[in-house]
Amino acid sequence: MRESLILKELKDSGNYLSLEYFSKKLEVSTRTIRNDMKMIASGNKGKGFNIDYKSKLGYILEIEDDNIFEQYMRSLSPTPIENPEQRLD
Repeated sequence: MRESLILKELKDSGNYLSLEYFSKKLEVSTRTIRNDMKMIASGNKGKGFNIDYKSKLGYILEIEDDNIFEQYMRSLSPTPIENPEQRLD
């Protein structure tokens, strides 16, 4: 769930975004965001993108193949989180 929101934010910004930015935006801890980023980065092979991290700047999305990336994004759940119970999914 957060994966699609994180990737959309990174794509829309085109810039580096910090852990704190995502933490506030998604209302979760920076530790949760760090774990999400590790999960996204480790599972991105063949999905048309890469996430780069730079200290003091944050994370940036590098799209390697637009078609594959867009197809992957469509496969992710688009439903926004509306309450804390949904975060457990």
